[in-house]
Amino acid sequence: MTDSSPPSLATPIEKPAHSNMGTAYGYQEIDAEIIDYKIWKIWSPEAGFSARGPRPASLAPGEYCTSLGAAFTFGRFVPRPYTELLGTALKVPALNLGFSGVGPSFYTEPRNKTLIDLVNHSKFVTIAIFSGRSQGNSRFKTTHYSQEQYILSDGKVVPADFAYQRLLETANVQEIASLVAETRAAYISEFSKLLNQITVPKVLVWFSKRSPDYEERYDTLFHLLSSFPHLVNRSMVEALRPLCDDYVEHVDKTGLPQPFISRFTQEPVSIVRSRDYKKGKIQLTSSHLSENNYYASPEMHRRLALRLLPICEQWA
Repeated sequence: MTDSSPPSLATPIEKPAHSNMGTAYGYQEIDAEIIDYKIWKIWSPEAGFSARGPRPASLAPGEYCTSLGAAFTFGRFVPRPYTELLGTALKVPALNLGFSGVGPSFYTEPRNKTLIDLVNHSKFVTIAIFSGRSQGNSRFKTTHYSQEQYILSDGKVVPADFAYQRLLETANVQEIASLVAETRAAYISEFSKLLNQITVPKVLVWFSKRSPDYEERYDTLFHLLSSFPHLVNRSMVEALRPLCDDYVEHVDKTGLPQPFISRFTQEPVSIVRSRDYKKGKIQLTSSHLSENNYYASPEMHRRLALRLLPICEQWA
């Protein structure tokens, strides 16, 4: 691959050793009654990825736009994410490179170079701010397949929020505050590295139910992490803004809670998730969910696309 050639998306003879195929397919399996994510495969010699569809009509250099982010960008429970809506409005094919559970360092891993190549062959990119839980630190190491799954000192792999909950139960406030500061500094460093590798116009996007203006407390898990993007505050956003061409801050709760409706029968349905929350604490047991109150709703995606449209028109 050369700088003047677009990344190859042809399927190789053998599957690469590393891939990020599982999470999106897991979403599709769990959410099939509600939505079809039209997942398609991006392959490179080093890695494979399951991308949110529909697949862009063209990936010729300079003919499409891209979006980076986590599950909010992927668009869980959303028929048409803001990425697709924006591309349609601009009459430009849209490549959704949002992956569940990832942070900025996911895109800068050498084996994932294809993703940066795809971004740098596009017209522009929107980058939704990632969860701070996606950033590893001296106490929690992230897995290669999800940066919101932590490897504990005993080798056990647990969700990030479970690890932080255990930290609240076992460490003192000074220790927790020190680890949070370390995590935030590493997050800014990794995010800055990602932004510096992108050569096309880039729009930083705050897409959340809350404002960046929050101060963590150490009495409960929610007061520590807040809602998505967890742990990220105003000072972190301000550190990243100068590295981008523009910034959109979209705080919205419209359409939440979002009831789950079968796309086949139009009747209410529920899904099974691998965790439960009781009295504000995460339990690693299965539970049933009949509505979405965590991920961005379809209405929130539509409103964000409208906010992005006048900014991104200049590069389309």
